[in-house]
Amino acid sequence: MVELDMEFTLGNLCVNIFLWSRIENRFVKTYAIFDTGAHTTHIDTIGLENLGYNLENAGTGYISTVGSGNIQINNTVIDNIKIGDFETGAVFVNFSDLSDTNAPMIIGMNIIKEFNVTLDFKNMKMFLLPNFDINNKIPIENFSKYNSRFGMWVVRGQ
Repeated sequence: MVELDMEFTLGNLCVNIFLWSRIENRFVKTYAIFDTGAHTTHIDTIGLENLGYNLENAGTGYISTVGSGNIQINNTVIDNIKIGDFETGAVFVNFSDLSDTNAPMIIGMNIIKEFNVTLDFKNMKMFLLPNFDINNKIPIENFSKYNSRFGMWVVRGQ
């Protein structure tokens, strides 16, 4: 189980996690909004570029937001995310300019759904128990956004 400190920033529940930097060949700490309303994890474009990800041949898709309807969005796959002591392996993410938010990353349901989550608001702690084999990380070269654990999150029963 992972224990993370959490805090509220401008009404958003936030935690610190680590993203894999291709430039530095190591994990780099970042601040992230924990958002159960986001289907897919979302990262700031400049942040991804600063980590060494080539976004020129990125895919596109659409997201729906309250009041905005469908918005075209870019997406790619990143090498790894580290949450506490757990590493996810390759993760499908959306990306765009997040300069108007209070964090360079939004952790969405494609990651959140893989953990049993307990929020302790009195002590401002988040506890994450993985629902997956933590020793079975999918490398980026074997990743498929349609059938990998941290790929696209499909809502069933619609």
